[in-house]
Amino acid sequence: MMLQSYWDAVVLEAVSLIKEGKSSAAIELLRIETEFCDDMGIAYLFESCPLSDRAALATCLSGYLNRTPSATRLVAAPILACVHPARCYRNGNFLPEPYPPREETFVLPTAEPGADDPAPNLRLLGWLDASTIYPRAQHQLTRMAPHGIPWGKVSAAVALFEWNASPASRLFPAISDEWWAQLFCRPDVVAKVHTPMVFDYTQAAEAAHAMSVGASPYFAEEGGFQDLSFYYFTLQGLQRLANHLGLQFRAQCDAGFPEHPQWRAEFEMSR
Repeated sequence: MMLQSYWDAVVLEAVSLIKEGKSSAAIELLRIETEFCDDMGIAYLFESCPLSDRAALATCLSGYLNRTPSATRLVAAPILACVHPARCYRNGNFLPEPYPPREETFVLPTAEPGADDPAPNLRLLGWLDASTIYPRAQHQLTRMAPHGIPWGKVSAAVALFEWNASPASRLFPAISDEWWAQLFCRPDVVAKVHTPMVFDYTQAAEAAHAMSVGASPYFAEEGGFQDLSFYYFTLQGLQRLANHLGLQFRAQCDAGFPEHPQWRAEFEMSR
């Protein structure tokens, strides 16, 4: 009870500052709490915030989460990917070659600064997990090993970029399909990748999670699993679109190159 009262008091003070136009002071207050408690701090703040004030809190908190120490802006792309060893697939047909064991992962590719930038003033920093929102996303990259996804399984991730936007820049930068194709182009893999567009990091992380939910084999079941996750920074329309994109991506993967039998067998056994 005392813990809940503490978070209630923090939110009350932060919202009061936001309504007074003192967003910088509110961000400083929220920064201390979120950095100390990591992603759980974000959840506590929103759970303690009245519904009528959550939009204002989300706008203010997003301003802190999407900035960098150098005053540039963090933007990100939610992606879905399904990657197979090239030796196991030829023209969409599965070959009886040794498949990587489940504990092995495909490490998501990175780009060389300057040489492989997707757009002017836009630099790929690395990859983050789609299951949470990190209060200091850029700092988190230095603490983590290179991000990997399971071989042969539809997986979501967040590609994090640093954007030095000019005053005349559009709302979000555009990244071409050709750049993504070149990033994942390797002779030893067969990869299918989809990303809808670039968002602020907070929105991208939630969109990636919603895409992952839609790509789940259970999502399309009649009367089965539905998306009951909490989203703080995206509108319901974007969540539903992301769910649909995930469902569509999974169907395309099943048709283009079916997932490795070990993943399909697990699903069939769980039914």
